[in-house]
Amino acid sequence: PDGQFLALNDTGVLFGFTIPTAASNAFVAPLPLRTIDATKAKNLWDTESMTRNPATGQYWVGFEMVQRICRYAPDFARAETCADRPEMKDWPITGGPEAFTRLPDGRFVAFGETASGPRGGNDMLLFPGDPAVASSPKAIRMSYIPPQGYVPTDAVSIGHNRLLMLNRRVTMFDGFTAIITILDLSEAHENAVLRSEEIARLTPPVLADNFEAMAIEKRDGQSILWIASDDNHLFFQRTLLLKFALPTELALK
Repeated sequence: PDGQFLALNDTGVLFGFTIPTAASNAFVAPLPLRTIDATKAKNLWDTESMTRNPATGQYWVGFEMVQRICRYAPDFARAETCADRPEMKDWPITGGPEAFTRLPDGRFVAFGETASGPRGGNDMLLFPGDPAVASSPKAIRMSYIPPQGYVPTDAVSIGHNRLLMLNRRVTMFDGFTAIITILDLSEAHENAVLRSEEIARLTPPVLADNFEAMAIEKRDGQSILWIASDDNHLFFQRTLLLKFALPTELALK
Protein backbone atom coordinates (compact mmCIF):
# COMPACT_ATOMS: atom_id res chain seq x y z
CA PRO A 1 0.00 0.00 0.00
CA ASP A 2 2.89 2.42 0.59
CA GLY A 3 4.30 1.78 -2.89
CA GLN A 4 7.14 -0.46 -1.76
CA PHE A 5 7.95 -3.57 -3.79
CA LEU A 6 8.59 -6.77 -1.87
CA ALA A 7 10.15 -9.79 -3.55
CA LEU A 8 11.77 -13.15 -2.81
CA ASN A 9 14.67 -14.83 -4.54
CA ASP A 10 15.07 -18.59 -4.95
CA THR A 11 16.84 -19.05 -1.61
CA GLY A 12 14.43 -17.50 0.86
CA VAL A 13 15.87 -13.98 0.85
CA LEU A 14 13.54 -10.98 0.92
CA PHE A 15 14.34 -7.67 -0.68
CA GLY A 16 12.38 -4.46 -0.78
CA PHE A 17 12.68 -1.24 -2.75
CA THR A 18 10.68 1.66 -4.13
CA ILE A 19 10.51 3.41 -7.49
CA PRO A 20 12.13 5.85 -7.73
CA THR A 21 14.73 4.13 -5.58
CA ALA A 22 15.52 5.43 -2.13
CA ALA A 23 18.27 3.85 -0.06
CA SER A 24 16.43 4.76 3.15
CA ASN A 25 13.74 2.13 2.64
CA ALA A 26 15.57 -0.52 0.60
CA PHE A 27 16.56 -3.73 2.37
CA VAL A 28 17.76 -7.31 1.93
CA ALA A 29 16.95 -9.85 4.66
CA PRO A 30 16.44 -13.61 5.01
CA LEU A 31 13.02 -15.03 5.73
CA PRO A 32 12.54 -15.68 9.46
CA LEU A 33 12.88 -19.38 10.26
CA ARG A 34 10.99 -21.55 12.67
CA THR A 35 13.27 -23.07 15.30
CA ILE A 36 12.80 -26.56 13.85
CA ASP A 37 13.96 -25.34 10.42
CA ALA A 38 17.07 -23.41 11.49
CA THR A 39 19.50 -26.29 10.95
CA LYS A 40 18.04 -27.65 7.72
CA ALA A 41 19.89 -27.44 4.40
CA LYS A 42 19.55 -24.09 2.64
CA ASN A 43 18.83 -25.76 -0.70
CA LEU A 44 15.41 -26.65 0.72
CA TRP A 45 14.51 -22.95 0.90
CA ASP A 46 13.53 -22.57 -2.75
CA THR A 47 10.89 -19.87 -2.40
CA GLU A 48 8.90 -19.53 -5.60
CA SER A 49 5.64 -17.73 -4.76
CA MET A 50 4.19 -15.22 -2.34
CA THR A 51 0.76 -13.73 -1.59
CA ARG A 52 -0.72 -11.41 1.04
CA ASN A 53 -3.91 -10.69 2.96
CA PRO A 54 -4.29 -6.89 2.75
CA ALA A 55 -6.67 -6.84 5.73
CA THR A 56 -4.25 -8.47 8.19
CA GLY A 57 -0.87 -7.84 6.54
CA GLN A 58 0.02 -11.55 6.75
CA TYR A 59 2.01 -13.22 3.98
CA TRP A 60 2.01 -16.76 2.59
CA VAL A 61 5.02 -18.25 0.79
CA GLY A 62 5.25 -21.35 -1.41
CA PHE A 63 8.38 -23.54 -1.20
CA GLU A 64 9.21 -25.70 -4.19
CA MET A 65 11.71 -28.35 -3.04
CA VAL A 66 9.60 -29.45 -0.06
CA GLN A 67 6.09 -28.56 -1.41
CA ARG A 68 5.45 -26.44 1.68
CA ILE A 69 3.35 -23.37 2.37
CA CYS A 70 4.21 -21.06 5.28
CA ARG A 71 2.36 -18.12 6.78
CA TYR A 72 4.21 -15.11 8.15
CA ALA A 73 3.22 -12.29 10.49
CA PRO A 74 2.89 -8.73 9.13
CA ASP A 75 6.20 -7.26 7.97
CA PHE A 76 7.59 -10.81 8.06
CA ALA A 77 8.22 -10.40 11.77
CA ARG A 78 8.10 -14.17 12.33
CA ALA A 79 7.01 -17.47 10.78
CA GLU A 80 3.57 -18.27 12.20
CA THR A 81 2.87 -21.73 10.80
CA CYS A 82 3.87 -24.07 7.95
CA ALA A 83 2.35 -27.14 6.33
CA ASP A 84 3.75 -29.71 3.91
CA ARG A 85 0.57 -30.17 1.94
CA PRO A 86 -0.31 -33.82 1.23
CA GLU A 87 -2.07 -32.69 -1.96
CA MET A 88 1.35 -31.61 -3.30
CA LYS A 89 3.49 -34.51 -2.00
CA ASP A 90 3.78 -36.16 -5.44
CA TRP A 91 4.64 -32.95 -7.30
CA PRO A 92 8.12 -32.96 -8.92
CA ILE A 93 10.83 -31.54 -6.65
CA THR A 94 11.43 -28.60 -8.98
CA GLY A 95 7.84 -28.39 -10.19
CA GLY A 96 6.08 -27.14 -7.06
CA PRO A 97 3.88 -24.13 -6.22
CA GLU A 98 5.43 -21.72 -8.71
CA ALA A 99 2.14 -19.81 -8.97
CA PHE A 100 0.16 -19.28 -5.76
CA THR A 101 -2.28 -16.56 -4.74
CA ARG A 102 -4.94 -15.63 -2.22
CA LEU A 103 -8.42 -14.78 -3.51
CA PRO A 104 -10.40 -11.85 -2.06
CA ASP A 105 -12.83 -14.28 -0.38
CA GLY A 106 -10.03 -15.97 1.59
CA ARG A 107 -9.51 -19.04 -0.58
CA PHE A 108 -6.08 -19.85 -2.05
CA VAL A 109 -5.05 -21.27 -5.43
CA ALA A 110 -1.78 -23.10 -6.13
CA PHE A 111 -0.50 -24.27 -9.52
CA GLY A 112 2.13 -26.98 -9.96
CA GLU A 113 4.76 -25.75 -12.41
CA THR A 114 5.27 -29.20 -13.95
CA ALA A 115 2.87 -31.36 -11.90
CA SER A 116 0.29 -33.14 -14.04
CA GLY A 117 -3.38 -32.42 -13.45
CA PRO A 118 -6.05 -35.13 -13.09
CA ARG A 119 -7.31 -34.57 -16.63
CA GLY A 120 -4.26 -33.20 -18.40
CA GLY A 121 -2.55 -29.85 -18.14
CA ASN A 122 -1.08 -28.71 -14.81
CA ASP A 123 -2.25 -29.70 -11.36
CA MET A 124 -4.27 -26.89 -9.77
CA LEU A 125 -5.39 -26.80 -6.14
CA LEU A 126 -8.14 -24.60 -4.69
CA PHE A 127 -7.82 -24.39 -0.90
CA PRO A 128 -11.06 -23.44 0.92
CA GLY A 129 -9.06 -22.54 4.06
CA ASP A 130 -5.56 -21.56 5.10
CA PRO A 131 -3.12 -23.93 3.32
CA ALA A 132 -0.38 -23.19 5.88
CA VAL A 133 -2.47 -24.91 8.57
CA ALA A 134 -2.07 -28.68 8.38
CA SER A 135 -5.61 -29.34 9.64
CA SER A 136 -7.30 -27.07 7.08
CA PRO A 137 -9.75 -28.71 4.65
CA LYS A 138 -8.41 -30.68 1.72
CA ALA A 139 -7.99 -28.76 -1.51
CA ILE A 140 -10.19 -29.16 -4.56
CA ARG A 141 -8.04 -30.62 -7.35
CA MET A 142 -8.44 -29.41 -10.93
CA SER A 143 -6.50 -29.20 -14.18
CA TYR A 144 -5.23 -25.91 -15.55
CA ILE A 145 -4.57 -25.92 -19.30
CA PRO A 146 -1.92 -23.28 -20.07
CA PRO A 147 -1.04 -22.17 -23.61
CA GLN A 148 0.61 -24.97 -25.56
CA GLY A 149 4.16 -25.59 -24.34
CA TYR A 150 3.92 -23.10 -21.45
CA VAL A 151 3.87 -23.54 -17.67
CA PRO A 152 2.33 -21.24 -15.03
CA THR A 153 4.82 -19.10 -13.11
CA ASP A 154 2.56 -16.64 -11.26
CA ALA A 155 -1.06 -15.63 -10.69
CA VAL A 156 -2.79 -12.55 -9.28
CA SER A 157 -6.46 -11.97 -8.56
CA ILE A 158 -8.30 -9.13 -10.31
CA GLY A 159 -11.61 -9.91 -8.58
CA HIS A 160 -14.89 -11.45 -9.81
CA ASN A 161 -13.34 -14.95 -9.73
CA ARG A 162 -10.71 -13.95 -12.29
CA LEU A 163 -6.96 -14.45 -12.21
CA LEU A 164 -4.27 -12.98 -14.39
CA MET A 165 -1.90 -15.84 -15.20
CA LEU A 166 1.76 -15.55 -16.17
CA ASN A 167 2.83 -18.48 -18.37
CA ARG A 168 6.45 -19.15 -19.40
CA ARG A 169 8.17 -21.22 -22.07
CA VAL A 170 11.81 -21.74 -23.05
CA THR A 171 12.99 -23.14 -26.41
CA MET A 172 16.31 -23.21 -28.25
CA PHE A 173 14.87 -21.04 -31.02
CA ASP A 174 13.02 -18.34 -29.04
CA GLY A 175 14.70 -18.56 -25.65
CA PHE A 176 12.37 -17.43 -22.86
CA THR A 177 8.91 -16.17 -23.81
CA ALA A 178 5.73 -15.49 -21.84
CA ILE A 179 1.99 -15.30 -22.37
CA ILE A 180 -0.40 -13.49 -20.04
CA THR A 181 -3.88 -14.96 -19.80
CA ILE A 182 -7.13 -14.54 -17.84
CA LEU A 183 -8.44 -17.56 -15.92
CA ASP A 184 -12.10 -17.65 -14.86
CA LEU A 185 -12.71 -19.61 -11.65
CA SER A 186 -16.52 -19.45 -11.84
CA GLU A 187 -16.73 -23.12 -12.85
CA ALA A 188 -14.11 -24.36 -10.39
CA HIS A 189 -15.02 -27.77 -8.93
CA GLU A 190 -13.36 -31.13 -8.29
CA ASN A 191 -11.70 -32.47 -11.49
CA ALA A 192 -12.68 -29.40 -13.52
CA VAL A 193 -10.58 -28.56 -16.58
CA LEU A 194 -9.97 -24.82 -16.76
CA ARG A 195 -8.58 -22.98 -19.78
CA SER A 196 -7.53 -19.36 -19.84
CA GLU A 197 -7.88 -16.61 -22.43
CA GLU A 198 -4.74 -15.05 -23.91
CA ILE A 199 -4.47 -11.26 -23.62
CA ALA A 200 -0.77 -10.53 -24.28
CA ARG A 201 2.49 -12.08 -25.44
CA LEU A 202 6.02 -11.22 -24.39
CA THR A 203 7.94 -12.81 -27.25
CA PRO A 204 10.57 -11.53 -29.70
CA PRO A 205 10.79 -8.90 -31.08
CA VAL A 206 8.94 -7.66 -27.95
CA LEU A 207 11.03 -7.63 -24.76
CA ALA A 208 11.18 -11.20 -23.41
CA ASP A 209 12.98 -12.99 -20.60
CA ASN A 210 12.45 -15.49 -17.76
CA PHE A 211 9.33 -13.83 -16.32
CA GLU A 212 8.33 -15.36 -13.00
CA ALA A 213 6.51 -12.75 -10.92
CA MET A 214 3.55 -10.38 -11.09
CA ALA A 215 1.99 -7.74 -8.84
CA ILE A 216 -1.01 -5.53 -9.39
CA GLU A 217 -1.97 -2.21 -7.84
CA LYS A 218 -4.60 0.48 -8.09
CA ARG A 219 -3.15 3.97 -8.55
CA ASP A 220 -5.06 7.15 -9.42
CA GLY A 221 -7.98 5.09 -10.71
CA GLN A 222 -5.75 3.01 -13.00
CA SER A 223 -4.90 -0.67 -12.54
CA ILE A 224 -1.15 -1.24 -12.97
CA LEU A 225 0.44 -4.63 -13.65
CA TRP A 226 4.08 -5.17 -12.75
CA ILE A 227 6.03 -8.17 -14.13
CA ALA A 228 9.50 -9.29 -13.06
CA SER A 229 12.04 -11.71 -14.52
CA ASP A 230 14.76 -13.82 -12.89
CA ASP A 231 18.25 -13.84 -14.45
CA ASN A 232 19.31 -17.11 -12.71
CA HIS A 233 22.84 -15.62 -12.47
CA LEU A 234 23.27 -16.29 -16.21
CA PHE A 235 24.92 -13.80 -18.59
CA PHE A 236 22.22 -14.17 -21.26
CA GLN A 237 19.30 -13.38 -18.91
CA ARG A 238 18.31 -10.20 -17.09
CA THR A 239 16.37 -9.24 -14.00
CA LEU A 240 13.74 -6.90 -15.40
CA LEU A 241 10.77 -5.05 -13.94
CA LEU A 242 8.07 -4.10 -16.46
CA LYS A 243 5.11 -1.81 -15.88
CA PHE A 244 1.82 -2.02 -17.81
CA ALA A 245 -1.47 -0.14 -17.61
CA LEU A 246 -4.38 -2.57 -17.70
CA PRO A 247 -7.46 -1.77 -19.80
CA THR A 248 -10.66 -0.83 -18.02
CA GLU A 249 -12.25 -4.26 -18.45
CA LEU A 250 -9.35 -5.84 -16.56
CA ALA A 251 -9.31 -3.27 -13.78
CA LEU A 252 -8.66 -4.51 -10.27
CA LYS A 253 -11.97 -4.93 -8.46
